[in-house]
Amino acid sequence: MRLRILALPVVAVVALLAGCTQLPLGGPGATPTPTSNGVEALEADAILAKATQALAEAESVHVAGTLGEGLFGLTLDLTFQGQDVAGTVNVLGVIANIIRIGDVVYLKADTSLFEQLLPPDQKGSISLLGGKWVRLNLAWVTALVPIPFTADDLVSTTSPLAKGDPTTVGAVPAITLTDADGAVLHVATTGEPYVLDISLEGDRDLSFSRFNEPVTIEAPPDEEIFDLLKALGLDSSA
Repeated sequence: MRLRILALPVVAVVALLAGCTQLPLGGPGATPTPTSNGVEALEADAILAKATQALAEAESVHVAGTLGEGLFGLTLDLTFQGQDVAGTVNVLGVIANIIRIGDVVYLKADTSLFEQLLPPDQKGSISLLGGKWVRLNLAWVTALVPIPFTADDLVSTTSPLAKGDPTTVGAVPAITLTDADGAVLHVATTGEPYVLDISLEGDRDLSFSRFNEPVTIEAPPDEEIFDLLKALGLDSSA
């Protein structure tokens, strides 16, 4: 579920102290060539396995883009930290702020979203939700809206996979994978083999970034929370 300090190479410093006027090959400030992580030499399935493992082990990741189309299409801007999530989702035409802490979900959105989600006999509480973080359990939310609550949920493919050509995504060297449905993934070939993006027309168009950046995801203040399921007399336990 999104800094560099250039230093004179040590070899050059030693050479200057020795009175040598010859600089290292490439000149001062030359940028080192990124080291390959080796995944481009693997078969497609093995590359995906490495990428999936790297994503699962990342301390945090930012995902932005679209998922699905039509009435239940989503526009995502989410940061994932393990099982916790924070960000925004445009769902059913309404932008919702969302926080997930374990099995509890906090949703803050215009009341028009809850007008669309709640059955008629449960709409009496909607007027109380304005400006509040609505506390819900994870199972209730996922049953109503297909919001992805882990980054792994976004990297699904259909076998067989085919390995394509090397490329770059932004400035990051990558290898291309294409699945049987035509979904295209790019996996980094330097550093950790992270999924950099995934796209399939009419299904998803997502980018992955900001891996392992420090993130703090916390529940909203108690005074800003409204426990909707409790108010409806339903089980609000996680």
